[in-house]
Amino acid sequence: MALVLYCFAFLLNCSWISYIDTANVTNVVDDKTYIQEIRKGSCMARCYDQYGKKNNESVQDDLYHVYQANDCSNTQCKSCIVPCGNITKIRQGKTCKEICLRQGIICISSCEVLMANWNSLGITGVTGGKHNEPVRVTCQHIATEDTVTVFLNWNVDSNYATNVVFIVSLLRGKSTKTWKTLGQIKRAVVPINGLTFDTDYMFRVTLVSKEGVIEPPKESEWIKTMKATDTLHRPSQAKIDGQKVHNGLVSVLLKWNSGKDPPCYYRLHWMTNNPLFSDYSRDELTAPPISKYWINNLHFGSNYTLHMSSYSNSDFNTGSAEIVVWFVTADCLDATNYDYYVCAPGRPRNVTGDIILKPDNTSTCSVNISWTPPYHMESSPELFSYLIRLYKVIPIYLSQYIEPHQEAIQVSGDRNWIEINDIQWDYNYSVSVQAVSTKGHSKPVTLIVTNEGCQPSVALESTATADDKSNLNLIFGVSAGILVIMIALSISILHRIKVRRNKECSTNEGRGEELNPLYCHGTDYITHLQEDNSSEIEFSSLTLLDVLGEGAFGKVYRAKLNDNKLSKEKDLIVAVKMLKDFHDAHEKKSLLMEIEFMKQLGSHPHIVSFIGCCKRDTVCLLMDYCRLGDLRSFLLHYRQRLQKDYGTLHHSSGSDSGMNSSAESAFSSPPSTELHQDRLLSYARQIVLAMEYMASKKFIHRDLAARNILMYDEERLKVSDFGLTRDIYERNLYQPTSARKLPYKWMALEAIFDQVFTIKSDIWSFGIVLWEIVTLGGSPYPGIPNKDLFNLLKEGYRMEKPENCSLEVYQMMLSVWHPNPYCRPSFTELKKKLEGMLEQTKPYINLSVSISKDYYESSSLSDHSDRGTLHPNDNTTYVEMSTKDSILTYETPLNG
Repeated sequence: MALVLYCFAFLLNCSWISYIDTANVTNVVDDKTYIQEIRKGSCMARCYDQYGKKNNESVQDDLYHVYQANDCSNTQCKSCIVPCGNITKIRQGKTCKEICLRQGIICISSCEVLMANWNSLGITGVTGGKHNEPVRVTCQHIATEDTVTVFLNWNVDSNYATNVVFIVSLLRGKSTKTWKTLGQIKRAVVPINGLTFDTDYMFRVTLVSKEGVIEPPKESEWIKTMKATDTLHRPSQAKIDGQKVHNGLVSVLLKWNSGKDPPCYYRLHWMTNNPLFSDYSRDELTAPPISKYWINNLHFGSNYTLHMSSYSNSDFNTGSAEIVVWFVTADCLDATNYDYYVCAPGRPRNVTGDIILKPDNTSTCSVNISWTPPYHMESSPELFSYLIRLYKVIPIYLSQYIEPHQEAIQVSGDRNWIEINDIQWDYNYSVSVQAVSTKGHSKPVTLIVTNEGCQPSVALESTATADDKSNLNLIFGVSAGILVIMIALSISILHRIKVRRNKECSTNEGRGEELNPLYCHGTDYITHLQEDNSSEIEFSSLTLLDVLGEGAFGKVYRAKLNDNKLSKEKDLIVAVKMLKDFHDAHEKKSLLMEIEFMKQLGSHPHIVSFIGCCKRDTVCLLMDYCRLGDLRSFLLHYRQRLQKDYGTLHHSSGSDSGMNSSAESAFSSPPSTELHQDRLLSYARQIVLAMEYMASKKFIHRDLAARNILMYDEERLKVSDFGLTRDIYERNLYQPTSARKLPYKWMALEAIFDQVFTIKSDIWSFGIVLWEIVTLGGSPYPGIPNKDLFNLLKEGYRMEKPENCSLEVYQMMLSVWHPNPYCRPSFTELKKKLEGMLEQTKPYINLSVSISKDYYESSSLSDHSDRGTLHPNDNTTYVEMSTKDSILTYETPLNG
């Protein structure tokens, strides 16, 4: 905001001149010019008085008391002043009809009055002594390389009964005796251009009304214009010298000392640290007549920092050093005498809480919160309401495990109490009460409610005023020491759990449902695995056919199995995962661990299940073979067939384990039948069924994506690729302790930023898979690199609704992308929603609608980058965090 000070704004509106240039009057005969300007000014003063409109005074005019004649922008006034500017024609004997040929009766009337008073308008007019101060030079500045501009200002009584204009003259040099008349102006401030450097000048101002000269002319003192080499002075002694309410906001009066030869231009900029507003504003001041200025549109009750510099010209490109002023604006209620039509309300008073115990349920209670209205609001309850907020205070280290409880309730202004139910045992609750109106919210008054079963209490937080504290009816104290004790106990309990877990791991004595012995370390356990022959086959019973996929440390083959112990079917086609020829002990150990994991996971119709293994000479894992490849490639093939444009698709299966790598000859066959919404919804339901089963077995997948879901046939699919999977028997939580590559665009917020994986993070990933299904294999977050995605997700961004997707399906996606894991639905709830959709005839996915081509740009899955640590600012989809591990091999977690 750059506000040009009043003088330029009004000068531009002046109907006659906006500035006076001495270069235009050097050869004018003074007496004739002076009398002519008096006649012209008297004529114009009459028009301003009769037809002009009063100017609206600004807050700056109120400060400076600058006189201004009426505005003359309307048609009648403009017609009236035509003769005033044609003095020469009148002297030449022209008639009023000739002068006002096209202007009408108002112009003719004005002309006739001017002619009638021609000889009486002189310097012997009425004197009233209204111009009671001399003319002042307020500032000067270098205008061009050869000239200086000065600003004149003079005080005039603003209560004139008639409008007046001013005739300005000057003397150049102390030896000069003849005044040069520059012109007339209707405002008591004017810039004089075209003056020479280092020269003496005196200025004279004559007031003229419609009757003529009002009083003898007033003169300035002699001034010497600046030199071309003069330095620029910065303002000093700046301070705030008053505040007032203006247009519903605060205006403050800034005063400063301009020093000798003050500059004409100043730049101000100010800001507040109030988080509600975060203002940053700027004004550019041009030639203030006095060293003070109103700064407008500030917010009540805010801290401001003001910077001020002076400048040598209107370009504002070369400024002085800054001066800094700090100030606080007035409180709205105090400044307006509690005007609630302007101000936000004050805080509720006497906020108290009463605990209400339930005899039949000691684990929960209720609290009755009561209050009295803010000062001076009792008589106007219709202007406001009350907002009551409740949330459960949860220590940070427990925030991942405890479901939050928070509410916001609004009640009318004529009510002064509310009962809050279900205050749970052994937790602190924060309850705040705010008054609310159309002008904003009051500061909250907060209570801390504690229910420890036998000793519930309510305490007022330390934000209340002294008056609030003195009027409390019921305060049961709760100290910070209680919270410290609770934190210490919780840390102690967690430490004991960790110690017990390590002990149970080392002795292999933990309960099966709490601790999976698979994840206890030690070479003895690997030997135990190798001695388990219940599902082992001879490698010679396998006939390897072709390679389905290849990872960093292993391969997946399509093979025939002939083993009566595992399958009655002759030549059963299976997928075989094997190590490469040059593997080390760690890689072998990882594959053995994955074999054990697959055994424990068990069999499910929608999971690529364990069939058998070899663990003697050649270690390999036998799993279900899915002949149609991965779901993403399957969907892309179908979209390709729909569009009949094989050149526009980007096939990127993005293999992780090798099980779903693209080997087009043997994998990813295009669908032979039509896909429709029921089949796509069925795919989503099958995935949910598989994940519900995994959750019941206390396993998390961590890499759920369409590329890791295999098509058994066109009706059935199976979740696969468990290279990132871990059990969560202990705490429903997995925190990785060694390096891996992680699929960021499928990961939940807490997994990206905190490296915490839970069933809830798998639910987030399912939302991405659902988006892939709806878009027929689209790449998530099209066009957004990871370095931008991380911040976008944190700020609340989610993928937009695809064009072919119904609102119900999109709402399901949004629900699983909730930032709070506890607010996401479970897989069981998702299953029920999908089954409900399958029972309806309503369209949910429209495959006839064109989908944006941006969805099918090459996925960043192929953009790998090796890093030492997980870094959510990398522009990669996977970050490999270990040089030894790969997605193909199953990694053994560290203790703890």
